[in-house]
Amino acid sequence: MRILYSLIIAAAVLMFAVPHPAGAQESRSYAGLEYTSLRADYANSSGSSLDDSYGGLGVYAGARFTDRFGAELSYKRLEADDSATTAGVKLNSFGADGLFFFPLSDSPVEAIVTAGIVRASIEYQLTRIVPARDGPLAVTSKVDDTDTLFRAGIGMQINASENVGIRGLVRYYPQESFDDTVKSATEFTLGFNISF
Repeated sequence: MRILYSLIIAAAVLMFAVPHPAGAQESRSYAGLEYTSLRADYANSSGSSLDDSYGGLGVYAGARFTDRFGAELSYKRLEADDSATTAGVKLNSFGADGLFFFPLSDSPVEAIVTAGIVRASIEYQLTRIVPARDGPLAVTSKVDDTDTLFRAGIGMQINASENVGIRGLVRYYPQESFDDTVKSATEFTLGFNISF
């Protein structure tokens, strides 16, 4: 919980303490909520009982310094889909991203390109069936691992009004992580933000 409070304080500093260029109408702070679906590609998928699909909610806050560039901080908590073989899979992540906005002519739609880093932790309980003399034996192991990851993405935002945006992003995590357990991951997000 202390980490979440630190993220909120950092977002407040980012939104209110960073000077905005004078006369730039697009220089605004914003905060948002999004649903995230993440698909992981495991390095050793054969025999793994880990789910490869995670879903959950995230919050983000940022500042748009010009009409083309912004920065944001985010927090997500994702959980695996229900599975008969895996219980209690949770993924937490804190991210910092730069965003580049490309307005599409005079429409309220703009393209977004993102790049950033994420500090992610995974907690799971894995049950495996191993052969034993008296018959199959269920062995349970608990894992709690943390890694720093790079991500890049693209997406679109519809500015529904002057203060409300609806956006969707696809982000890709290209590197192996969590002791080479995960080869790569792809994240899909859909959410909204309010600027002020």
